Parts: sequence; C-alpha cells; structure tokens
Amino acid sequence: FPVTIRALTLTNVLTPSDAGPQLHIRDIRFEATSSNPVLQFATWNDFCEMRNCEVYQAGTGGGINMIRAYGGTIRDTHVVNNNLVGTGSYTGTGVNVGTPYSGALLTFQKVSVRGFNTGFSLGSGAGTYILNTTLQQCECAWNNYGVIIAAGMRKTVINECYFEEVQTVGVQDEGNGTTISNCMMFEGCATQIKADYDTYG
Repeated sequence: FPVTIRALTLTNVLTPSDAGPQLHIRDIRFEATSSNPVLQFATWNDFCEMRNCEVYQAGTGGGINMIRAYGGTIRDTHVVNNNLVGTGSYTGTGVNVGTPYSGALLTFQKVSVRGFNTGFSLGSGAGTYILNTTLQQCECAWNNYGVIIAAGMRKTVINECYFEEVQTVGVQDEGNGTTISNCMMFEGCATQIKADYDTYG
C-alpha cells in the first residue's frame, strides 16, 4: 500500500557542490500545505530515481524543486495542486529545475502535473546550460503555462506529451535545439507553442 507522509518538505541537505547520494524514492505520497515546494533537492544526479509517487500541494507553493540537476529520472508520478481540476488562481510550479548550475540528461517520463501556475519550468536563464532534457509521455493540465524552457536549455525533447486546459501557453521555448513532437494539445491553450524568442534549432 502507498505510504502517506503529510505536511513534509523533504530537503536533501548536501550542498550543491557535492556529488549527491543515490536516492531511490518509490511508492510514497507526499503532502504539504505550504508556500514552499513539497520536495526540494539540493542535488539530483545520475543515480537518483523517483517513481510511482504522488506529490500533493494544498498550499500556494510548488511541487518538486531541484537546485542542481544532472541526470536522474522521475517517472510514473503525479504532481498536483489542490486546484487540479478547476480554473481559478493557479500558483506555484509543479516541477522546477531552476538551477544556477549546468547539467544534462534529465528524464521525466509519464509525469502528470496539474493545477499549478506552471507545469514544468526548465532552466534558470542565468547563463548556465542544461543539455538533453527529455519529457516523454508527460501531462500538463489545468495550468497557465504547461512547459517553460528557459534560455540556456539545449536540445530539450518533448515527445508524446498531453496538454489540456493550459490557459496561456502550452510550451514556451526560449532554449536552443528544442524538439516538440507527437504531442496532443487541446484548443484550450491561447497559444500552443510560443517560440518567437532569439533561439535556433
């Protein structure tokens, strides 16, 4: 049976310069009512994996925040806000990779993000580079923004993803070398793909 951990903000206490532990997180439901993310990782690296989990935010904060990210996988996981199936004042970011550090090879597979202002926010746009991030069969629903790809992201792949009731922009692409393919975007998006930034590829 899934385990429920209530009112928790889990913080990996290693500093961003550390290599990080081997985190394997499975079959857990995390709940919080907070203005902070439910889960925050100082380092998410090649040996980290999260699967078959639910991250539930009943407050105004986000779901998952990564301070430094290179490698690692999150799959078969729901990240939801208490506004997960209704319009209104969305807050927070479901999955935030707002790292000021360079990284590569992140994978999100079958991750559903609902009810936040932003589903996935990738990169900080602060002159650092995150290479070859993949979103495969992920869902963004009941958000203002589905996926924001910041400047500094390189070769991000969004494939076979599903966007429903994303109010403003489905994918906002400020990165370079981005591939968006085989996705389903319902007409609820005011703009499905916004790629008019100074990008290439």
